[in-house]
Amino acid sequence: MPINEFEKIARQCKKYTDYIYLHVLGETLLYPYLEEALKIVNSLKMKATVVTNGFLIKEKEEILLKHQPYKIVFSLHSFFDNQSVMPEKEYFDGVLSFAKKSSSIISLRVLDEYKNHPVISFIKENLSKNLHLNFTPRFIWHTEEDEAVKKTGSCLGAIEQFAILSDGTVTPCCLDYDGVINLGSAFAAPLDSIIKSERAKRMKDGFLNRRITEEHCGKCKFDAKRRGSRVQN
Repeated sequence: MPINEFEKIARQCKKYTDYIYLHVLGETLLYPYLEEALKIVNSLKMKATVVTNGFLIKEKEEILLKHQPYKIVFSLHSFFDNQSVMPEKEYFDGVLSFAKKSSSIISLRVLDEYKNHPVISFIKENLSKNLHLNFTPRFIWHTEEDEAVKKTGSCLGAIEQFAILSDGTVTPCCLDYDGVINLGSAFAAPLDSIIKSERAKRMKDGFLNRRITEEHCGKCKFDAKRRGSRVQN
């Protein structure tokens, strides 16, 4: 996303929230305007959350320590799912070393299936006031092969969140990286008109009453009743 469009959209988001997540299933640290984006969020007195797989943390450490996002989420399962990318010790030393230097809230997110991995015990010994370990179940968002379309269920989409993709597409879902549920373009229209559209209202009202209005949502395995757990120091 061009940084001028990011700033324009961020200013509009301020009307609705103080929180901006720099992430829609992509790697935040690869964004070429990361530093500029953090400056903009801070200048608006908003709170940025960076979600990352952690592989580039040493490369981007200076930027993150300089601009201190409100929260940084490390998806540790990205390492467990791709262990050939980097040696285990190098990866976890990098993450934990950064956490000790940062004043941001640090969330280490781990899928339940990895909660008994030997390195988790080591992480638990290093938790601190700003360093938390979170366990969450794995779920499949959606596949084109899915045939069954459920009619009941709930989600935070269109109620507590919406996502804006790099091309400006607005979608209620933080996982809809293809913009299938396209509510409009934030590059072409005000956010206010997009999130107050009839389609967005139908989705919101539906989820509040556990009624699914979009076929794409009917194939999703997520439900707002799903919750993870957190381990504190």
